[in-house]
Amino acid sequence: MSQHSSINSQDDHYSRLMAAMPSMIEIVNKFDSPKCQRMALQSLIGAFGLPIAAPALQDQSGDTALAVVPPLAPGASTTGSGAKASKKKATAKKVPKRLPVKVDVNFRPDGKESLRDFVAAKAPGTFYEKNTVIVFYFEDVLDFHEVTPDHIVLGYDECGWKAPADPSNSLVKTASDKRWIDTRDLNAISTTHIGRNRVKYDMSAAKERTA
Repeated sequence: MSQHSSINSQDDHYSRLMAAMPSMIEIVNKFDSPKCQRMALQSLIGAFGLPIAAPALQDQSGDTALAVVPPLAPGASTTGSGAKASKKKATAKKVPKRLPVKVDVNFRPDGKESLRDFVAAKAPGTFYEKNTVIVFYFEDVLDFHEVTPDHIVLGYDECGWKAPADPSNSLVKTASDKRWIDTRDLNAISTTHIGRNRVKYDMSAAKERTA
C-alpha cells in the first residue's frame, strides 16, 4: 500500500471516529469506575482500527486491563454491581460466637457450698482448670447432670472471670488437651475420672501458696 493510500485510510478512520464519538461518550459515561471508562473508550477506539499502545491498557498499579469491553445493549446500564457486592460482603456484620445465656442458676444454695467458696478453695489458674472446676461443682455440689456451655458461662460470671469468646470451643479443647471433662454431648458435659481426681486431690489454694 502506498503512503498516500495509508494516509487516506487513516483520515477515513479518523472521520468515522469523530462522527461516532458522541455515541461512544454516551456508552463510556454509563460506567462508574474511571478505569472501566478508560477501558471501554480504548476498546471502542480500537474497533475503528486505530492502534492503541500497550502501556495504555495498564493502570498505575500495573494490573492488566481487559482488552475488550463489549458494547452495552440498548437500555442497559453498568453500575459497578460487582464492586458494590464485594463492599457489601466486606461490611457485613459478624455474628458473635457467644449467644445470650438462657439458663439461671443459684450458685449460693442453702445448706451447700457456694461456687465462689468452692473456687477459692481450689484456686484454678488456667482455663482448663476453671472449666473443670465449674463442671465438677455443677455435678458434685448442685447435682446437675445436664451441664451445658451456658452453665459454664454463668459460672465464669459468678466467679468474676472473663468468659471465653467461644465457650463451646474452650470446653472441647479442655476435653481434647487434658481429658478432664467429657464434651461428646455438649448438652450433658461431665468430668472424667482423671478430671475429678484433678479437682479433688491436685488443686487447692494451700498448694498454690506453698508451691
